[in-house]
Amino acid sequence: MIVNTAKFSQRNGWVKFSPVVSNKCLRFEIFDNNEVIPLHSTTKGNTVSNYQAPDGSNSAPAATSDKSYLTTVLLSVLLGAVGADRFYLGQVGMGILKLVTCGGFGVWALIDSIMAATGARTDSQGRTLAGFPEQKKTGLIILIVAYGLGIISAIINSITMNSLGN
Repeated sequence: MIVNTAKFSQRNGWVKFSPVVSNKCLRFEIFDNNEVIPLHSTTKGNTVSNYQAPDGSNSAPAATSDKSYLTTVLLSVLLGAVGADRFYLGQVGMGILKLVTCGGFGVWALIDSIMAATGARTDSQGRTLAGFPEQKKTGLIILIVAYGLGIISAIINSITMNSLGN
């Protein structure tokens, strides 16, 4: 079997694989609640075999990054203006741009911090960060405390400077 192109889509957590072979579309769907069927193409012909995931489940594995959610939040909040979070996630080009612009003059760093804390950030391969569901509250607390302290510090600094000026 010679596969010219392959199309992938996802529906309800299951993967649908549709290879297009020599102008004929062969559709293989993996939606059965009882089994997951991977597709193997060998030089000896086509082989379709039953497969069960190593953990005993029949669900397709979720793509999770080896990069930590909490580390990303900390880097984004503390060193986001120099692009440390982007470098950590493997997004070197964006990290350099963020470094050169000082975090987009602070605006980009703020937006990236919020995105990191809410779990909207992914690694360079588009995978979700490890530990997000378990550490989401901790990440949000770190974000709120860090920016809250920054705002309080700016207010105290403004009051101090005004009182020294009089």
